[in-house]
Amino acid sequence: MQNSPWRWIIGVLLCLAATINAAPAAADEAAVNSMVLKLIDRMPTGGGYEWESTGVPHTIRHQGKVVLKKTSADGTYCSGITFTVAMEAAKRSRLIRDKSFEEIKTFQRQWYGTNEVSAETQCVYALEQLGIGYAVEHDDAQAGDFLQFWRGKSGHSVIFLAWETDDEGNRVGIRYWSTQTATDGIGVHTEYFNNAEGFKGSVDPNRVYLGRMSRLDNDGD
Repeated sequence: MQNSPWRWIIGVLLCLAATINAAPAAADEAAVNSMVLKLIDRMPTGGGYEWESTGVPHTIRHQGKVVLKKTSADGTYCSGITFTVAMEAAKRSRLIRDKSFEEIKTFQRQWYGTNEVSAETQCVYALEQLGIGYAVEHDDAQAGDFLQFWRGKSGHSVIFLAWETDDEGNRVGIRYWSTQTATDGIGVHTEYFNNAEGFKGSVDPNRVYLGRMSRLDNDGD
């Protein structure tokens, strides 16, 4: 009986320690998603969709070297615009300050799915391989996550905003930000799953991949 107050105090202190240790990582993760949303909100809409280009609205550099050069063609395309946002968010979060140019160039190629290994999940695979993010389950999706989905042979690289649901709360599609012909370039768009009753869609719900940029594996300074 005499030891019970001390046991209670020790228990409280252990709980506080666990909370303090967990808080910075969670805050960093939320901050990166929030930054992604602020970045896309500041981007001009429209501008045209152009597949015959690098897809980026401006030249992307790392350590003074060109990762991707903006081509002379007007417009953007999906992998390019999401890569642009990812690079800016990573730089501002200091996630890639110690990454070599070669690592970032590989990151870019993986983001674009230029080889068989990265072709299916693209942005998710790229985040994981560079060590600045991880795959996210559908139930845990949050606005600001990066997303790759497929409609048969056609794919799309986007930034997740919300699930579209029917009157019963079932997921029937995805609301996202990217660049596409439907919005004549950069903008917010919704697409539906190919198995959603009452909705005309072509997205394969089994080929929807989410990734979250995170500082969890970094030193945080």
